[in-house]
Amino acid sequence: HPDPEVVVAALQVLAQISAQGDYFGLMSQKLLRLFAEDRRMLEQRGRLIIRQLCVHLDAQKLFSTVAAAIDREQDLEFAHQLVQVFNWILLTSKETRTLRERLTNTEEAELFKSLLIPWFHSPVSTLSLCLWVQ
Repeated sequence: HPDPEVVVAALQVLAQISAQGDYFGLMSQKLLRLFAEDRRMLEQRGRLIIRQLCVHLDAQKLFSTVAAAIDREQDLEFAHQLVQVFNWILLTSKETRTLRERLTNTEEAELFKSLLIPWFHSPVSTLSLCLWVQ
């Protein structure tokens, strides 16, 4: 839908549904498939969608789930594009501030490791993630 307010409201409902039971993984899978099938949506609305999901869901869980999916992705160009979008959000968005703080905590090394290998699909994103953690 062209109206951002409608998109935000729909994402709020989707987030509430996916927070219940086992729907989180399914929602993540469907979202990534939608982005894979419609790359223009990822380019034009992907950041808005992901940032809004981070507002309404656990950003760490979302990033960890997506990172695992990127690691299994067969379409390397799509994986590269996903990493770029998610990295941009991770390092610049106010919605992921807490997640960035966790990344710099040495006790959260598993979080960093869960992102690092999938991030290899984009060398620049990998470098920026590593620099951020330092």
